[in-house]
Amino acid sequence: MRSNSNKVGFRIALLIGIVEILAMTVLFLVMNGNLTKVLEDKAVRDMNVIARDRAQMIETYISGCCDFLSGYSKTTEIREVLAHPDDPAYIQASREQTKLFAQGEDNIEGLYAAQWDTYVLAHINPDSVDKTFRDADSAKKLEEMIRAHVGAFCTGIVMAPVTKKMVIPIYAPVYDDEGEMAGFAGGAFYT
Repeated sequence: MRSNSNKVGFRIALLIGIVEILAMTVLFLVMNGNLTKVLEDKAVRDMNVIARDRAQMIETYISGCCDFLSGYSKTTEIREVLAHPDDPAYIQASREQTKLFAQGEDNIEGLYAAQWDTYVLAHINPDSVDKTFRDADSAKKLEEMIRAHVGAFCTGIVMAPVTKKMVIPIYAPVYDDEGEMAGFAGGAFYT
């Protein structure tokens, strides 16, 4: 009889062991799934916060660049050179003003004033003055884009043709004394 009772006891112990293993497995899977979900949700929330913060930083940077270019476009020397593009005195004054305005700014790849055909009158790079950088169709499209905006605006991120570095091109119309757009100021700010 002892043998039967040992068998029954063994079967009961085995059954209890199997039930415990199944219960622990189910408990583990539920806890693991919940923990994974919690960790995934936290990671997504953290990434969203980081993305929002970075987007805000980028917006602030671009806004600062637009403000900088807007200030440059409103200087007397830049307005005057576009009103008198053939006068050497105004050209020289605009070039000096351009260098002074950019002085101490290490995030600028280019800062310039140009006529609508993209002929550059003043630039921080002396090799870029007295040149037209766009063909007639491209210059006309740029003029239309600038005229469609009241102030400085960003056109995205591009690779600078000279330095081959990523820059944010920003343009701003330059207004004459009558409030008409006389040309434009441009800037390329390093990303």
